[in-house]
Amino acid sequence: MAHQPPTRMYGVDFSGAADAGKHIWIAEGTDTDGCLDNTNCRSASDYLNAFPSRDVTFLAMVEFIAGQHNAAFGFDFPFELPRAIAVEESWSAFVAAFPSHYPSLADFDVTCHTASGGKEWKRLCDVETRASFSPYNRRVVSQTYYGIRGLLHPLLADGLASVPPVHGTAPQMPWLLEVCPVGALKDAMLCKPPYKGRTPDHYEAQQRILKTLENDGAVRVSSPALRDTILTNTPGDALDSVVAAVVTAKAVRAPERMAAKSGYPYTVEGCIYV
Repeated sequence: MAHQPPTRMYGVDFSGAADAGKHIWIAEGTDTDGCLDNTNCRSASDYLNAFPSRDVTFLAMVEFIAGQHNAAFGFDFPFELPRAIAVEESWSAFVAAFPSHYPSLADFDVTCHTASGGKEWKRLCDVETRASFSPYNRRVVSQTYYGIRGLLHPLLADGLASVPPVHGTAPQMPWLLEVCPVGALKDAMLCKPPYKGRTPDHYEAQQRILKTLENDGAVRVSSPALRDTILTNTPGDALDSVVAAVVTAKAVRAPERMAAKSGYPYTVEGCIYV
């Protein structure tokens, strides 16, 4: 690289719910000598001091992201559709046209399933990372729709962020990466036993995941209070945001990995980092 990569990392466990600010979690940290120093982890409404409704939360997130010039953000929602469905010639054109092509979530859902004959096609990056769902599977379709429309579109339309490998790695501009925390945990064999839930077993599974990441030197949690915040979030969204931040830091440290994804179809369909 001809310039220094970001050192401030954010992992975002995303939601397209009407009260998204309650369900989106943001983990923050600094990459120091190959380890993420995790200094914050809160729901988006708390982190951004914003009303939790989807529209208000997304506006606050766009404003916040645009102001971070030495940062990389890892989001766990699909940035694109399979090439066989998206009609635009480039990813940038797809994002630019997204609100006009898909004026509502229902339009997006119907158009995708109609184009694929009711099947749920995956992108190459979904197959490579063993993603559980197609980008328009009905378990994740709202995240895909609102993530692209509410975050990527306004940030890219105004030239406020860069998306490697589509745009290279621009200096003095926040980087946006599609990450898969669950994929990273699968690769590390940390997804079992299940960690999302309210039982003591779920809590112990979350403890095991966080402790393993710490022992491996991937993350340092800055305080007991922060650790408690992460581990007492029973849906596992807080922990997922921390893992997303770890994956983001790992990707930023390895420019050769981004360069390897700089050709087709990644520059059209997107790339997932794990």
